[in-house]
Amino acid sequence: MNNTTTATVDTRSAAGAEAITTELTIKWDGLTSEEIQQLAQQALIVKLQAKWRKDGIPSGAHEVNASDYRPGVRAPRGPASVTGLVAKLTPEQRAQLLEMLSLQVAHKA
Repeated sequence: MNNTTTATVDTRSAAGAEAITTELTIKWDGLTSEEIQQLAQQALIVKLQAKWRKDGIPSGAHEVNASDYRPGVRAPRGPASVTGLVAKLTPEQRAQLLEMLSLQVAHKA
């Protein structure tokens, strides 16, 4: 493994502010493979939390394959959670959905 990596990082001080560009060099010397894995785990958890905020947060035990989240590879999308989608609706939208579903059930009966 290369012991030094570089990245260009654009960071905004606040939403809507102009981004400041930093040329970041990371020296990986002195880390064990377990410590590198712990750093990767931290990054993956942050990435998953952002996805869950958008798509719905799973409760209970949840398992992911780290290889699905390789840099440069889009993670596979699972089926959308109906409860997660409904939870994002406004009360008015929920009422409209219930009315539409009631009409569908009444129409089939």
